[in-house]
Amino acid sequence: MVTELLLRVSTDNNGNYFYQTEESISLLNIIVPYGWRSDDNNGYAHLIEHLVIKNNKEYLSNLERHGVFYNASTTQDSTDYMFLSTSDILKTEINNGNILKVLFHALNESDLAAEINTIIQERLILTQQLTNSEIDRMIGKEEEIKGFNILKANAVLASNYKNIKTLNMNNEINFYHNNKLIFNKLWIYSANIVTMERHKDSVKIILERCYYSEMLAYFLRILICNPVGKGKVDIKRNSFEIEIEIAGDLPATSRLQDLKDKSHNYYLLTLNSIKALSEELKYIIKYLGIDHNLTYMYLNTNWEVFFFEKIISEKCS
Repeated sequence: MVTELLLRVSTDNNGNYFYQTEESISLLNIIVPYGWRSDDNNGYAHLIEHLVIKNNKEYLSNLERHGVFYNASTTQDSTDYMFLSTSDILKTEINNGNILKVLFHALNESDLAAEINTIIQERLILTQQLTNSEIDRMIGKEEEIKGFNILKANAVLASNYKNIKTLNMNNEINFYHNNKLIFNKLWIYSANIVTMERHKDSVKIILERCYYSEMLAYFLRILICNPVGKGKVDIKRNSFEIEIEIAGDLPATSRLQDLKDKSHNYYLLTLNSIKALSEELKYIIKYLGIDHNLTYMYLNTNWEVFFFEKIISEKCS
């Protein structure tokens, strides 16, 4: 159960989360709350991700030689850096605080021109997969990429690489059980729907952004995004609202309980690898915090009936 997994998580209340694994694998996720939708500086979140890796190539190559795999990605609302290893060097670097100290310092202008060329090539590849407007928002228009400025990049980094969260997973972390669970059976009524548009093959819902709206988005991912639910959920966020678009056939209300149980079982199967588990814990930390009530709220409240009856009552446009 997700609750049992979350009971292995502890936090120091400074944005650092710790998870005890059963394998001799160390994994560190660094979650920076700055992504390509965070402001109007088109492409700078993605540029900074590139430059952080480039600036620290010698340090990162040394980790790589000692068996540490690393990767970075920019999402709509965060930039994430991941380190994974079965060797002790990663534990040592984490315990000494070296990774955070080394990574996030002033960016070098000498690396800028090469990364601009790399991002322009990346843009050409993305044109085969995404629309121009999506690419413009994520990594910038070509003229914006060519005009990237190191002073601005450093200013953006200094302003936004704050309140960083980390998720440290290894088998030496101690965890404790916190059994104080508070259930809110009527939570779904607090997920305030601003607008809803029902089309033939999709539904678009805009919610006022709050904890319970994030819970609804999370639960819809579990319910629908799998071979049982046979659908797709696309989630976009800004500071005030969450936009959820559900594509595919809507489930009949008569089969919702069965679908909810089977989708939850499938979801748990997908968490068997440490990498998949870390990605899901990262999602929960970013949008919900560590809430030990999640399994109960998903399985034992009738949120799905209320939600899909509301959708069905909406006329198609």
